Amino acid sequence: MPINRNIIELKISKIREIIKRIRDLDFSDEQSYDETILQDALVFRLVQAVEAAIDIATHIISNLEITRPESYKDLFLSLNKQNILTQKTAHEMAQAAGFRNLAVHEYDEQKFDYDQVKRDYLSDVVTLNNFCAEIIEFLKKN
Repeated sequence: MPINRNIIELKISKIREIIKRIRDLDFSDEQSYDETILQDALVFRLVQAVEAAIDIATHIISNLEITRPESYKDLFLSLNKQNILTQKTAHEMAQAAGFRNLAVHEYDEQKFDYDQVKRDYLSDVVTLNNFCAEIIEFLKKN
């Protein structure tokens, strides 16, 4: 079954819209917002973006007729093995999948660190942009 470019392009558009919404969050004036609401919005948006990236990775892998990895993290590492993602982007997206699991499932053995999310979200945006660019490059070649 061929890769459905429309599905992937729609998911990339969704990721880009989410990135715009993340960038619109204003952490500069801590007095002007309820920190919990802003943190929740940031985590929610990051999870949405990672979910869309997981959908893209799953679609590509299923259509390449290779064995589907057992974890979300391994989806991205598999895309690296197929020369679709760079090693750096695949590793960072694998970490993003771990973040998604922690945010969604609230694993008891790990404390969710909102301050760390707030410190790292701009680099997360860069990673998501790199993921989109590499997927678009893959689509151009195929």
